Amino acid sequence: MAKKSRILVVEDDGSVRRMLVDLLDSEGLYETGQAGNGAEALKILEESDYAFDVILTDLMMPVIGGLELIKELAQRTPNIPVVVITAIRDQQGILDCLKSGAWDYITKPFDIRHVRSTVRRAARVSGKMEVQPDELEVSANLRDWVELTASTDIEYLSRFRKFTEVLLSSRLQQEAREDIRLAIEEIGRNAIEWGNRGDREKKIRLSYCLFPDRLVIKIEDEGEGFIPERLDDPSVDPVGHIHKRRAAGKRVGGYGVYIVKKVMDEVLFSKKGNSVIMTKKLG
Repeated sequence: MAKKSRILVVEDDGSVRRMLVDLLDSEGLYETGQAGNGAEALKILEESDYAFDVILTDLMMPVIGGLELIKELAQRTPNIPVVVITAIRDQQGILDCLKSGAWDYITKPFDIRHVRSTVRRAARVSGKMEVQPDELEVSANLRDWVELTASTDIEYLSRFRKFTEVLLSSRLQQEAREDIRLAIEEIGRNAIEWGNRGDREKKIRLSYCLFPDRLVIKIEDEGEGFIPERLDDPSVDPVGHIHKRRAAGKRVGGYGVYIVKKVMDEVLFSKKGNSVIMTKKLG
């Protein structure tokens, strides 16, 4: 039998804490621990030598709150994903969690299915993350632009995408959110894989600004760039496109930019080709 993942639930509301523990226990996949605040959680973690795989925590708690707990865990155990469950939906609160090292963010009232799927994903990456607290910078002070600067790692791209989804969830329709998720994923992966060539010494910059009538996203890498006009249109000759990529030693694919141009209203590359600005009209 596979070893069960250990989940620590940190929540000062006893009824919510018991509900989350019962929910996870019913899965049959986890061993759960529980704490009423951040101080209790740190004591449990220290006594167990941090032998937990996922931390599920509220933010507003007495003694030591969730934000302080996240910061402390980012220093002590950065490879344990921390999932925040809270009623706080404002941009600054979410960005504070992102800065502090939270892995994902679930807003109350929450969907039980979302909690289950998020914990499963967190358990799968537990202990495998290479992120460090000092590799991430978040700013939100230039005309409402929110910018994340981080080392070249897919984990940071995932965090940006997840937190952007939470910030925009109440403002955009589901179809628009799906388009934006795809665009961030495709262009972000290009920046990591082809722009920075996976070099963690180089940075990626991910930013967005929500205007009344549109959302603008910018993704930039520190690579040598390319000439956007030379990108092939894979829809013209799909089979030939595949053969050409294989001959060049590239993975089958290459449809990312083409798809993004279909789902976003505007996609602009910088002259160097290492920066992309994408626009999605709202309404």
